[in-house]
Amino acid sequence: MIDSNQTDYSCFTGADIVAYINGEKVSVLQGMTISIIREIFPEYEEGWTDPVAFTKGPRVITGNLVFSGFKRKEILTHSPFDVTITTKEGDKIHLKEVQLVSEGHGYPISEDILNKEYGWSFVAKSIAKG
Repeated sequence: MIDSNQTDYSCFTGADIVAYINGEKVSVLQGMTISIIREIFPEYEEGWTDPVAFTKGPRVITGNLVFSGFKRKEILTHSPFDVTITTKEGDKIHLKEVQLVSEGHGYPISEDILNKEYGWSFVAKSIAKG
């Protein structure tokens, strides 16, 4: 029997990540975070100070995308869009109807390169593995 509460974790690392926006390969994805959050609400009965149960609220999918060497206009013209992350091994994660909610940029410096990065916070309607 399969436990319905079992959690499945995936790890995508470094240069193995390729990002596609609406099926089109985009420039280098430096990093990505994804969080899935569900609010939990206590349920009370009259006369009791402690909750008798808890109810799960709506699910929110949020995170950050960080691109290197990417033109800002290129991504903003596609919002909302779908994102597919693929590894060399063929593992995939699909984010549907991603909407950008805020933007930032920076200039990371290493020994041999000065490169501009653009980062966006996002929300998505759904996420699926495979």
